Amino acid sequence: MSWRKFALALVVVFVVYSAMGFLVHEHLLKQDYQGIASILRPVEQFNIWLVMLSNLLFALAFSFIYAKGIEQKPWLGQGVRFGFAVAMLTVVAENLIDYTVHPIPQSLMWKSIIYESLGMMITGVAAAATYRA
Repeated sequence: MSWRKFALALVVVFVVYSAMGFLVHEHLLKQDYQGIASILRPVEQFNIWLVMLSNLLFALAFSFIYAKGIEQKPWLGQGVRFGFAVAMLTVVAENLIDYTVHPIPQSLMWKSIIYESLGMMITGVAAAATYRA
């Protein structure tokens, strides 16, 4: 494993994953969240540093697993497949459980699954593009 590529992928994945999270949760789902504001933590209690730590840890694991599983296949398809697999492990599983446990609308669950899964595939493509260079 090339440590230089790994370090670059870690940064790229962190930036892309964070940007996708911001786009999905602060823009695409913002109105949906307003409808359930009473069950969410108030904005003034939101801890951005924990979000960034979480994103960094995710980027570390995502980049490491991708680096260990690279195949001699076209990078774009490999990135999409990896992002899709990670989405099934994280996004879909978490959202189905969240919907079961928390009183959130079914429409929010489906939107979140779709948007976050697309974001995960974009993140996979970003990792693959970093390793292709």
